[in-house]
Amino acid sequence: VTTHSTLSHAWSSAPTFYFSSVVLGVPVGFPTNSNDTLIIIQPQSEFLEWAKGYVPFKDGKIFVSWRISGDILFYRVEVPKNVKYEFKPIGRLSKYKFIPEN
Repeated sequence: VTTHSTLSHAWSSAPTFYFSSVVLGVPVGFPTNSNDTLIIIQPQSEFLEWAKGYVPFKDGKIFVSWRISGDILFYRVEVPKNVKYEFKPIGRLSKYKFIPEN
């Protein structure tokens, strides 16, 4: 008898989904549909002071980093060629003035 198993189950992959789609704010599909040419990046967090990471995308990787310093939310976003983005924090992060960081 051959048994098949997996090391990745739905409940163990949820943190990656929520980190990508909520903390970094990159829409990764379900439950929202992604637009291939315009990405609306909407990070949110009620307690983190910074986050950064890469999210796989059909044409490459999307990089997002953000950090709070005083009353400013500094952010950096890198997207594949031919993809545009808008940065629109939500929740607590929307209350900060946000400025791109080089």
